[in-house]
Amino acid sequence: MAKFQTKAFNGQRPIILPRDAAAMWVPVDIELPATTPVANDLIELCELPIGVKCLDWALALPDIDSAGPALVTSLGVENVGGTDLGAEVWGAALTAGQTGAIVRNASTVCSQGDITTVRKIALKVTTAATTYAGATKVGQLLLLLAA
Repeated sequence: MAKFQTKAFNGQRPIILPRDAAAMWVPVDIELPATTPVANDLIELCELPIGVKCLDWALALPDIDSAGPALVTSLGVENVGGTDLGAEVWGAALTAGQTGAIVRNASTVCSQGDITTVRKIALKVTTAATTYAGATKVGQLLLLLAA
C-alpha cells in the first residue's frame, strides 16, 4: 500500500477552517499522483482539527481512467495506524474518476464522526484504473464544515 499526499494534507496549501458555529464550504484540491495508484493505496487529502465537524461533502474528479470504467474509490477517515480507512467511511464504491463526474454525500456518517481528535481524510483506491490518466490532473473535494 502506497500513500500519496495532497498539498493541503502536507501543509503546502492550508485549508480555510470555520472560526465559529456558521457552516462554510471548504475546497480541498486533489493533486492526483504521477504514478498509478493501485488497490488499497491512500490519497491523503486533509486533516480536520479537533472540534471541526463535516456536515456534507462532494467529490469532483476528472476522467482518470482512460481505458474503461474500472476505477473505484472510498472516502473517509484514516484508521489510527494510517494503513486504511477506519470505521468512519463517508462514501464507498465511488466512481467519480471513471469518466469525470461529481459524487455527493448520501449518508449522515460524516456528520456523526468523532470531533474530539484530529482526523485524516483520505481517498482509498478500492479498484485500480484500467489505464491511469491522472498525472498532472487535479480533482476537488468540497467539505461543508462547522466548528
